[in-house]
Amino acid sequence: MKGDDLDGFIAQFATTAKKAGYDLDSEATLDVFQRALPFKLVANCVKFDHPVTWIDWTRSAQTHQQEYIFLKERVKGND
Repeated sequence: MKGDDLDGFIAQFATTAKKAGYDLDSEATLDVFQRALPFKLVANCVKFDHPVTWIDWTRSAQTHQQEYIFLKERVKGND
């Protein structure tokens, strides 16, 4: 994943995985997905949400990414 565009990354990853015939819920596919995300985002997903399925992972990642962006903007505004 590059930058903060998690939704774009999720859409691209899902499309590519489906074209390749991969099951989004397989352990191997989810492992590749996790490895492409920033470490702190994965750590927060695991620590707070314990995701198992593709839907779990994408929802958790989106929630924590939104929190990160919100906090980043709040801190930026207090410079």
